[in-house]
Amino acid sequence: QEKEIFYAIEQPQPVLNQNEIEKWKKADTKAYNLLALYISSSEIIHASYIDKIVSEAGLVDAKTSKYPLDPGYYKLQNSEPLPDNQEYRKLIGMLLNVTVHSRPDIASSVSILSQKVSNPEIKDLVEVKRVIKYLAATKDLSLRLSDKNSDQDLLFYSDANWAEDRTDRKSNSGYIGFVYG
Repeated sequence: QEKEIFYAIEQPQPVLNQNEIEKWKKADTKAYNLLALYISSSEIIHASYIDKIVSEAGLVDAKTSKYPLDPGYYKLQNSEPLPDNQEYRKLIGMLLNVTVHSRPDIASSVSILSQKVSNPEIKDLVEVKRVIKYLAATKDLSLRLSDKNSDQDLLFYSDANWAEDRTDRKSNSGYIGFVYG
């Protein structure tokens, strides 16, 4: 059985207070849908929210992508600036939400594309849509949680480049971590 929990707030405040957390822990169900995240005892999936992003981007019937970002992105020629960057900003915000909560595999791509949020070009929007097509192809991937006993408690990999983009010398980084899995 699945429960849906949504909160409407006017002032920023914690999503769950301690009493709500205790009620949540004592509930009969094993899985929850919390703010478009499917949460079970062993995984977190963002599939329904990814479907929403795909729809918002107008990519429901589009061909999916095997890669979240063109490997030659930095070598692409400059293109025309976007006349209106609202769509770009909105899609980047949605991608950041997915990245932070359940999909660290797109962190580097979203970080790179986020650097262009103030002055995106057409090529940048094309790449944002590539990330979304990649998510559409992999929407059922989950962030696995495990309660298995393990000798290896925590494992993280990270990578960064310093001033890679020669036009503005912005840097970016990415990481992935494994906790009991």
